[in-house]
Amino acid sequence: MPIEYHAISPDDSEKASTLIQRVLHTFNAKDYTDEGITNLMDFTSANLLAELLSREKTIATGASDANATLLGICVIRNWSHLTLFFVDGAYHGQGLGRKIFELALGECRTKNPELQTMTVNSSLFALDFYKKMGFVAESETPEKHNGVVYIPMKLAL
Repeated sequence: MPIEYHAISPDDSEKASTLIQRVLHTFNAKDYTDEGITNLMDFTSANLLAELLSREKTIATGASDANATLLGICVIRNWSHLTLFFVDGAYHGQGLGRKIFELALGECRTKNPELQTMTVNSSLFALDFYKKMGFVAESETPEKHNGVVYIPMKLAL
């Protein structure tokens, strides 16, 4: 089945929210407190996603199948911080995530030619993926904020 890579707009916020929240519950929820899950569900609601996607320095790319089902999304804010990155579990390990990240990163470099680093607060589940992408953990000790556990990481460009 062909996959289409494309920009994500505020009009896609409902599809994006559905994908993100499904992936969060499937792969990440075990690492968060109830407070963390609630905060992430609120942050990834369609309304807040539409607001995030409409910000000037936000780049979002995605991948959809022939039925226009969103399979993956990568959102980078301030052209330098990977804020949201989720891929449907059926597509893990197939290069879809790498492709949407590379497209988003290319757009960030176009908008900000002096871009030197990309940062992310990685979930524990995604840590190995980010390492494969070249990100380096800034600390081996997980941090916790509002019930969300993460590892700060940086990618030198």
